[in-house]
Amino acid sequence: MEKVNKLIDDLVAELKQDQINDDSKKEYCAVQFYLTDDKKKGLDKSISDLETAIVEGKDGILTLKDEIDALEDSRLSSGRRSTKTSVS
Repeated sequence: MEKVNKLIDDLVAELKQDQINDDSKKEYCAVQFYLTDDKKKGLDKSISDLETAIVEGKDGILTLKDEIDALEDSRLSSGRRSTKTSVS
């Protein structure tokens, strides 16, 4: 009977140690989840900022293309006017 009681006591001690280890791992995982979530939020913000920068860059490119087209049209019409003036 003493052997059985000793085995039960040893098993209970092992289970208590397992519970302590599990609690420690649970706390570690909770911290890791928090840190990962915080990092994810930061990355989502960076993605949003980069998407905004891309849209603004594309808008700037379109504006510059329109301005270039307007300057080229102005230059071409100036060249036609000066040609007509010199012919007259």
